Amino acid sequence: MTNFDFITDRSLRLLLESDYEELNKCYEAQAWKSVQVLSGSIIEAMLIDYISSGQSKSLPPKDPLKMDLADSITFCRQEGALSERSSDLCSVIRSYRNLIHPGRIIRLAEEAPQKSSASVAKALIDIIVEELSKVRISTLGLSADQLVSKLSRDPKTITIMKHLVAEMHDSERSRFLLEVAPKYHIDLIESTDWDTTSEIKRLRLVVDFLKSASSPVIRRELSNKFVSIAKQGDGDYVTQYAEIFVDFTDIDHAPAPQQEMLQILLLGFIPNNHNECSLAQFNGIQTYINANNIQNWFDSIIKSCLSSNCDSEIKNKAKSHLGYVDSQIDDELSKCIDRRIKDWIRYFEKQENEEKLEIIKDLEQDLEITRIF
Repeated sequence: MTNFDFITDRSLRLLLESDYEELNKCYEAQAWKSVQVLSGSIIEAMLIDYISSGQSKSLPPKDPLKMDLADSITFCRQEGALSERSSDLCSVIRSYRNLIHPGRIIRLAEEAPQKSSASVAKALIDIIVEELSKVRISTLGLSADQLVSKLSRDPKTITIMKHLVAEMHDSERSRFLLEVAPKYHIDLIESTDWDTTSEIKRLRLVVDFLKSASSPVIRRELSNKFVSIAKQGDGDYVTQYAEIFVDFTDIDHAPAPQQEMLQILLLGFIPNNHNECSLAQFNGIQTYINANNIQNWFDSIIKSCLSSNCDSEIKNKAKSHLGYVDSQIDDELSKCIDRRIKDWIRYFEKQENEEKLEIIKDLEQDLEITRIF
């Protein structure tokens, strides 16, 4: 299906998608007049959206909402948003409004739509979608919806995500984080058609890229959204949302009265076994670790390193996270880690579990080496 994800106005995008679906049904039913009318309506709406969005290099000659289709085509051609080819092909739909009125058809001697003209009109939608989408990306970067589409269709997108995010307009970063990505996340959670674990993991990475590139205003809005969800949402959704969209760096962006609540919530999300998303959620935790909570945090890292449910990639990331946090906290807290390691060593010595004892001792040695350097 033709993708209208470059249209940033959600209500317009949904309307275009609905009209295009209806157009396809009309085409199958050989209702050529309906195909041509719907094609003209869709194309006109896309052109007016482009002119209204501020993507054009110059100001339109009049209010975009008062421009007719011919004016819109001419202006978009002059701006380079439409190619000469597509502009010429638009002749097939220039007078589509006349087809609605039988009297005009007779008075103006309009030729009745045939399969050939309806097919050109339908194909023209795809051509113009492609051209306007390219213009959108070149001037304002990807839209929030385009980013989700690209993410869902092409896993390799993650390798160039930093570049894509850097080129996005701040308004689209905001829309992605606050509207589009949460909806996509819910769709992934509720999907029963396939295992969405990989998609959820990629979404967390993209969210982290977006957050690091976003303004303090957007970060504050994101923190406020989590505060609202934490207060009003059910427990499962709060946990699922936080795993993708929240980490400890968000606390500073929250309203001062809510910061302690967020800290308590995030510390309460510490799992027994980590995955990539829960480890990402620990970003910035070093600022909030103290003698009262360091054991729970440290034990979650140890359990992940010992668990048969965690693959080697997660275990290595957990170890790296431990080393980094240890390098950021004060000596007294590092001593707490040392004492807790000794507790684990004594436990496995008592259990005579040589395999896990070796893992703990290797971890202890790695920490000692890291501290030297």
